[in-house]
Amino acid sequence: MKAAPIGCSVGVRRPPPMMMRHALCIGQSVRLPGLRLAWSRPISANTLAAAATEAATGEKPQGKPPGKKGGKRGKAKSDEGGEQGVPSPYSSTISLPVTPFSLRANSVVREPQIQALWEQQQVYEKLLDSNPGPAFTLHDGPPYANGDLHIGHALNKVLKDIINRYQLLRGRKARFVPGWDTHGLPIELKVLQSLPESERRSIGVTELRTKAREYALKAIDAQRNQFKRYGIWGDWSAPYITLQPGYEAAQLSVFGRMFLNGHIYRGRKPVHWSPSSRTALAEAELEYPEGH
Repeated sequence: MKAAPIGCSVGVRRPPPMMMRHALCIGQSVRLPGLRLAWSRPISANTLAAAATEAATGEKPQGKPPGKKGGKRGKAKSDEGGEQGVPSPYSSTISLPVTPFSLRANSVVREPQIQALWEQQQVYEKLLDSNPGPAFTLHDGPPYANGDLHIGHALNKVLKDIINRYQLLRGRKARFVPGWDTHGLPIELKVLQSLPESERRSIGVTELRTKAREYALKAIDAQRNQFKRYGIWGDWSAPYITLQPGYEAAQLSVFGRMFLNGHIYRGRKPVHWSPSSRTALAEAELEYPEGH
């Protein structure tokens, strides 16, 4: 006897033998004399047989129905007739692999362990020393040291890391030199936003620069740790920072040579001015409201 479809009426006086071999699918229902059964999960043949007995005789079966918490479903015999927990005679005929390799990635735990191993074994430094190929140096286009990283930083650094590791695999001495831009409006705005209104209006230029320097150095440490957590290889202990005196001296030296060669001149050019920030704005720093 096949399982009844939805809405089908079945007259049963005693459980048919073949009913023991079938189970209803999710959402099916069966009409029995004086009783309509509906389930939202698979129903075993034993449950269907008990319901049929109750409908035919009017007597409720003893014990808790199978499948409910505290029932005897877990202790019942299996379809093969063996007790659960008893080893199958076929177990010895199957050879499954035994490995300590975890089935789950568990990246939250494993990634810091792998990165700590890289740093402990100095993998990046050893590759630079042992690779026989020519040098390949990638200087980072520096991000602003004005807060935590976002998805744009992740995309930028991961792409650069792919290039760097590719060059390492080719046998070249690939070096990634990270850096930070610590000058400009983004850092100053972060500092001003952290100050109360009264102090913001009265702060002097020198004091603002001092606070901006302190803020930038803290942001560099935070971003460096976050970049390393991304798994980016680079000379994180020796980055270039635009507020370093040596870097500023090199900028002045290059500017001086440009002036002596006639590349620097004074002229007129329209610029965008911010009254609130009291500074000129670059084209990329302009933001327009919707519908301007």
